[in-house]
Amino acid sequence: MVIRVAGAGDAATAVSILTPQARVIGTVTALSGDLATITSIDGRTVTANLSALTEQPAVGDLIALTGTATNPTTITATTLTPVRG
Repeated sequence: MVIRVAGAGDAATAVSILTPQARVIGTVTALSGDLATITSIDGRTVTANLSALTEQPAVGDLIALTGTATNPTTITATTLTPVRG
């Protein structure tokens, strides 16, 4: 997270807050409603909330997801891109 501040000391105020996009590339290993379990290409297990997507992956699909990280192992996806091997 990047916070841009105007002023100094007690007069400082946040002007803008930037939250970098999170990204995971991996294989869908399970689906349950709007949640997907993804094994990333580096072996991490990530839970993805897919409720904002219009296209849903299937188990076994290799995908790239972009969105907001809610913690180190969970992403709320805003875009899905199939990865062709």
